[in-house]
Amino acid sequence: MDKTEIIDRVQKIANAPSTDADLKAIADKWLSNVGTPNERELSRQLLSELQLSVRSLDDTLEFFNTPEAADIFGDGLAAFKKLGAEAKAKGEKICFCEACRNGQALLDAREDILS
Repeated sequence: MDKTEIIDRVQKIANAPSTDADLKAIADKWLSNVGTPNERELSRQLLSELQLSVRSLDDTLEFFNTPEAADIFGDGLAAFKKLGAEAKAKGEKICFCEACRNGQALLDAREDILS
């Protein structure tokens, strides 16, 4: 993965509504430090946070059956459940939200990010 794509994916994570506060903070900090001496250490921190934040599709589908999900998504929950079921039927393994998809792509490109 080239640097332009890495930056684009980190920006998408930082801007995704599903990104938690800790991941957003490190993504923003990483973006602010691209090309600086701090980038390598922040890349390690970003990858570490991604490992904690990227969810499996099974975890996401399980979450959709909780009262917390009903509170968060309200009337839109049924649509998210349908998207999840469709992703599962296609054999997807990672949550279908933008943060998780881009996060997994970055984890898969770990060597490119740290080089």
